Amino acid sequence: MAAITVRNVDDGPGAALKARAKANRRSLEEKIRHLLARHALRRPGLEDFRT
Repeated sequence: MAAITVRNVDDGPGAALKARAKANRRSLEEKIRHLLARHALRRPGLEDFRT
Protein backbone atom coordinates (compact mmCIF):
# COMPACT_ATOMS: atom_id res chain seq x y z
CA MET A 1 0.00 0.00 0.00
CA ALA A 2 1.33 3.45 -0.89
CA ALA A 3 1.84 6.23 1.62
CA ILE A 4 1.14 9.76 0.38
CA THR A 5 1.90 13.00 2.19
CA VAL A 6 0.25 16.23 1.07
CA ARG A 7 1.57 19.49 2.47
CA ASN A 8 0.45 23.11 2.23
CA VAL A 9 -3.22 22.50 1.49
CA ASP A 10 -5.06 25.84 1.43
CA ASP A 11 -7.52 26.50 4.26
CA GLY A 12 -10.59 26.51 2.01
CA PRO A 13 -10.22 23.04 0.50
CA GLY A 14 -8.87 21.66 3.78
CA ALA A 15 -11.88 22.91 5.73
CA ALA A 16 -14.28 21.70 3.04
CA LEU A 17 -12.78 18.20 3.13
CA LYS A 18 -12.97 18.11 6.93
CA ALA A 19 -16.64 19.17 6.81
CA ARG A 20 -17.47 16.56 4.16
CA ALA A 21 -15.71 13.87 6.18
CA LYS A 22 -17.60 14.82 9.33
CA ALA A 23 -20.94 14.88 7.46
CA ASN A 24 -20.24 11.33 6.24
CA ARG A 25 -19.05 10.17 9.69
CA ARG A 26 -15.56 9.50 8.37
CA SER A 27 -12.14 10.63 9.43
CA LEU A 28 -10.41 13.11 7.16
CA GLU A 29 -7.90 10.40 6.21
CA GLU A 30 -10.67 7.96 5.34
CA LYS A 31 -12.50 10.59 3.25
CA ILE A 32 -9.35 11.43 1.29
CA ARG A 33 -8.63 7.73 0.75
CA HIS A 34 -12.18 7.30 -0.58
CA LEU A 35 -11.87 10.28 -2.95
CA LEU A 36 -8.49 9.14 -4.25
CA ALA A 37 -9.75 5.64 -4.97
CA ARG A 38 -12.92 6.92 -6.62
CA HIS A 39 -11.19 9.40 -8.89
CA ALA A 40 -7.95 7.58 -9.62
CA LEU A 41 -9.73 4.47 -10.91
CA ARG A 42 -12.36 6.16 -13.07
CA ARG A 43 -12.02 6.47 -16.82
CA PRO A 44 -11.10 9.94 -18.08
CA GLY A 45 -13.90 11.97 -19.63
CA LEU A 46 -14.02 15.13 -21.70
CA GLU A 47 -13.92 17.33 -18.59
CA ASP A 48 -10.42 15.98 -17.86
CA PHE A 49 -9.09 17.47 -21.09
CA ARG A 50 -10.68 20.91 -20.93
CA THR A 51 -8.54 23.84 -19.82
